[in-house]
Amino acid sequence: MFRLINVCTKKYLSSAAFKIGSALSFAAGLVCGLPFRRGADSAVSSSAMIAAAAPVIISIAIIVLNITKEWKFRTFANKLVVGHTKVKIFFAELFAALLAGAAVYALFGAGFAAASPKTVFGPRLVPILRISAQMALVGLSLCTMAAVISFTCKTHNSALILSIAAIFVMFFISEQLYDFIYRNEINSQIYENYYSSVAADPLTGEYVDPMTGIAVERADFVPMRTVNLAKAAYALDPIGAFDLYANELYPYLDGGVPDQYCLAQRWLPLCSAGLIAALAGLGALAFRKKDVK
Repeated sequence: MFRLINVCTKKYLSSAAFKIGSALSFAAGLVCGLPFRRGADSAVSSSAMIAAAAPVIISIAIIVLNITKEWKFRTFANKLVVGHTKVKIFFAELFAALLAGAAVYALFGAGFAAASPKTVFGPRLVPILRISAQMALVGLSLCTMAAVISFTCKTHNSALILSIAAIFVMFFISEQLYDFIYRNEINSQIYENYYSSVAADPLTGEYVDPMTGIAVERADFVPMRTVNLAKAAYALDPIGAFDLYANELYPYLDGGVPDQYCLAQRWLPLCSAGLIAALAGLGALAFRKKDVK
């Protein structure tokens, strides 16, 4: 198993995709880190926001190109011939893929730190490193997704298209959830607090706002339990998790401390780890049934 992992890792290190992707990830970190230099304008430019998404796309592209290369040259069959099982092949390849993905995120972070060292290596170093590591873990869950797709698709074009499409679907879902939460959370809290403290009119049975005299219908608001479910779904979506971590990280990079509304849920890393484990299990089962000859 370790020998197989070593072979897979060397394949990634020697691939042109990894070398080019590593350089691009470091450069993207530089671009993203420039607005956070001490004394620089703290407004985050659109180019910096685009650069922040670069390690996601780069890591996925590296993984897809390296795994589908095995399909192209039929080297999966060669590994079976020498005695490796499909499960060992899958997990060895996945382990190497996650190492490559972690390297891409680490190089992005190195570029960011090189662009704004006084911000990163200042008094907020520990929370900055913690949140960055948690964001990288979310990224590795997307790397696992790309690896599983690559093990089921035999061409890099289809695997890359499906992987990017899955990310866009996650982005769309996260945007819809965010909009729903933004529109309803405060109103739902106000209305539920209102109903819990105000009695209905004994004659009409209506809840009347004492300030305006206007009747308030229960149908005018979304129950808080629905809003809380939407918030949980938003956190479970990897793109939503990225956003939650970014909201917590930004105040540290800006020289401050996040308030209670900016803190990401502390159980999010467990969700990322669980998603990696679930996708890995499904991928291993699917690859066992694939014909690699």
